Amino acid sequence: MTLSNMLKKDAKVKWSLQTKQAFESIKSALTQTPVLTSPKFDKDFIIFSFASDHTIAVVLLQKDEQGAKKPIAFFSRALRDAPLKYPIMENQAYALVKAIKDFRIYILYSHVIAYVPHTVVKDILTQEGLEGKRGKWIANILEYDIEIKPTRLIKGQGLAKLMSETNFQALDINQLDNEQELATPQISEIFLQSPWYADICFLLLNLFAPPGLSRTKKRFLKMKALKFCVIDGALFWRNHEGILLNCLTMNETNNVMKEFHAGDCRGHLYWKSTADKILRAGFYWPSIFVDVKRFAISCHKCQIFEGKRKLLSLPLKPISTENLFNNGVLTSLEKSIPIPRTSTNGS
Repeated sequence: MTLSNMLKKDAKVKWSLQTKQAFESIKSALTQTPVLTSPKFDKDFIIFSFASDHTIAVVLLQKDEQGAKKPIAFFSRALRDAPLKYPIMENQAYALVKAIKDFRIYILYSHVIAYVPHTVVKDILTQEGLEGKRGKWIANILEYDIEIKPTRLIKGQGLAKLMSETNFQALDINQLDNEQELATPQISEIFLQSPWYADICFLLLNLFAPPGLSRTKKRFLKMKALKFCVIDGALFWRNHEGILLNCLTMNETNNVMKEFHAGDCRGHLYWKSTADKILRAGFYWPSIFVDVKRFAISCHKCQIFEGKRKLLSLPLKPISTENLFNNGVLTSLEKSIPIPRTSTNGS
């Protein structure tokens, strides 16, 4: 008879060898706390995150020389206000976002592998629809070099015990292998193969930069990808006003520039005005200003009707003067400008 059965109502207390071993294991767990290790920033960090209806719990780990996972820091918090109304899967994503913010001093410049209890949690942080809280979560995650992976129950089993019974039922944790995964958003092949957007699409789908890039290039790519989103397989860029602009590929830019610069009722305007009209019409590509300027300068009609160009002002050249007091310069100045003289008697 285990200790838990002995605590039930009208249960008989029978002290046996099995109950004694269970009692000794409880004493050992209460008296031996896990020892935290110092972080090594040249190695990868590991995060296990879990959430229930009312709490979130996260642990930061790192492998030692023998390959064993050692704890570095713990994080737990009771949910309040708005997070209490989140669905259970959004609570799992919320736990990861809050943990990353709390562990910022450890993981800011290191590679992080984050294990979440379900593949749906990763899809919440990668699929389309970047409005509201999810857009802020993704923006916070993209600052870090993080790789999100789903885990099974055997991993992070100690933290899984912190989850409530309702959380187990909501996650269907015994049916993880048979549960159908939420579809990951698809991006059109023209964007995946474009040299302008290939790395950005990879980052949006996986939440980590492509392999082979330096740490500086990874951070630059993540900051650049904050303004991009995927909707119905198409790639969009968000301007400073929050308006989504259609991203164009290399094969489409020439037709757009020709239409907005030399098309009907376009007027062959200055290249900056042409670029602004293209942006206001809802089109964007990374080198829009350079390409529009080159196109407008090479326009044959603009060159004919531009008129005569004004010559640029020549730089001023200083003239050195020698023997200023002997060449009569001061004498000529005195003759041209009368200088009043005072009398000797002071009048």
